[in-house]
Amino acid sequence: MVSENNDRRMVEENESPQFGKMVFLIIIALALTSFPPLSILAPAPIAFGLLLFGRRRGLVMAGAYVVALSFLSYYYPKIFPLLGPIAFAMALVGYLLAEVVLRKIPPRKGMVYSGLALFLGMGLIVGLATMATDFSIEKLIEVKVVEVIEEFKASNKLDGLKAQSGEEARALLDVINNPKTLVKKIVTWLPAGVFVSTIFAVWACLYVILRNSLLWRGKVSYPFGLRDLLNFKVPDYFVWPLIGALALTLGGDYLLGETGVIVGTNLLYILGIFYFFQGFGVLVDFMDHLKIYGFFRTLLMAFIFFMAWKVLVIVGVFDLWVNFRKFLKKKESK
Repeated sequence: MVSENNDRRMVEENESPQFGKMVFLIIIALALTSFPPLSILAPAPIAFGLLLFGRRRGLVMAGAYVVALSFLSYYYPKIFPLLGPIAFAMALVGYLLAEVVLRKIPPRKGMVYSGLALFLGMGLIVGLATMATDFSIEKLIEVKVVEVIEEFKASNKLDGLKAQSGEEARALLDVINNPKTLVKKIVTWLPAGVFVSTIFAVWACLYVILRNSLLWRGKVSYPFGLRDLLNFKVPDYFVWPLIGALALTLGGDYLLGETGVIVGTNLLYILGIFYFFQGFGVLVDFMDHLKIYGFFRTLLMAFIFFMAWKVLVIVGVFDLWVNFRKFLKKKESK
């Protein structure tokens, strides 16, 4: 009897800190979701929960996160629109990334497969909703654009905009007077925008998970690390669709009209996100070679990330032929 009481007490003592950690991870996920610039990282705490506490308890934690945000979306629809579906999507991403680790899938493969599965899943849901109901992405975007324009007109900013001169002011006035032009642009860029944001969100969350692997490696054995994710290599044959996308972007008007340019630009950005990952890996190796660490490294990476991301894409493309890491290894061996 004494032994059973001691065992029960030990279990309760272990359960208490675990429950506190689960609550803490839920709070972090909620905070990240409520802050748009960092909302793409919200799946990471969900994945940490699945890795630390197992699938059953981790799914309970993910469910609590979804329910909490769904209640906010239900009771405050104007302040938190679509928060319920967004929370479900975030929890799903966290689950997929945790499965990448639990099933010992290489991070690059897991990132690509998870991102593609999410993108195709969203496309399937939207397609079925469009066929089964009167739902239309274009109409939804048009309603949102009109709402924003009406709010802008109701404010005092419109008179100030009319008084301004310049191309930007004229472009904004054109959008206000004819919102369908903006809706058309958004719709044409939507496939690439959704694909790029989905793949990037998966990559960023997996980066955070592997970067903080010390938190869960005591619970889960995973034979890969952050270096395996950063050493991203785009297959050589991707250069042919890249050339085709460039050709359509620059000369698609002559071949297929406006449709050719739209297809070319969308394909260019879809391929560009993978070359961005390759260029980012080269940047990390270059900083390691120069022994740039600490706060200055973080500041420099943030600057390049936000202000010169196109440079990383170009570096990724030329890395196919140049192999920049080869030069870094040669210098290290001297």
